[in-house]
Amino acid sequence: LLDSTAEAIYGIDSNGECTFANAACVRLLGYRSPEDLLGKDMHSLIHHTRSEGTSYPAAECRIAGEFLRGEGVHVDNEMFWRADGTPFPVEYWSFPVRRTEKIVGLVVTFLDITERKRAEADLRHAKESAEMANRAKSVFLANMSHEIRTPMNGIIGMTDLVLDTPLNEEQREYLEIVKSSSD
Repeated sequence: LLDSTAEAIYGIDSNGECTFANAACVRLLGYRSPEDLLGKDMHSLIHHTRSEGTSYPAAECRIAGEFLRGEGVHVDNEMFWRADGTPFPVEYWSFPVRRTEKIVGLVVTFLDITERKRAEADLRHAKESAEMANRAKSVFLANMSHEIRTPMNGIIGMTDLVLDTPLNEEQREYLEIVKSSSD
């Protein structure tokens, strides 16, 4: 069952050492076999550094903290580290394993969410670009409105003044067209 799922799954004992790892876990972490992980401290192996590059002490790790609280946790803003030293964003769920009432370990399920994070960043960038374009359009329209309104007010005012003077029929017709178009 563990190897049939696409989600990466591993178990740790009360010391934080790996007790099992499925094929997806081994593959996502860049190891050759589960034996490369068994008996190893998973925090120091895959969860030792935060996304901004600072050290992530085991005492502050939300996975390890579950031993104290005895509750499951869901996190989607942290990094795991591959065997080759490259980080990748993960979404993980951690659940305590109980024997009678005592917590004896944890099961951690995780996904590589690199594509999701990239899509979120692309969406944020597209939204910011659209907002910037909308602001530029608004500024342009405000400027153009001002640039057009000022001379149009002059044309309308002068046309009204000329229409109040004696004109022949043809002149009056032309000026009425100018006034109508300006309005």
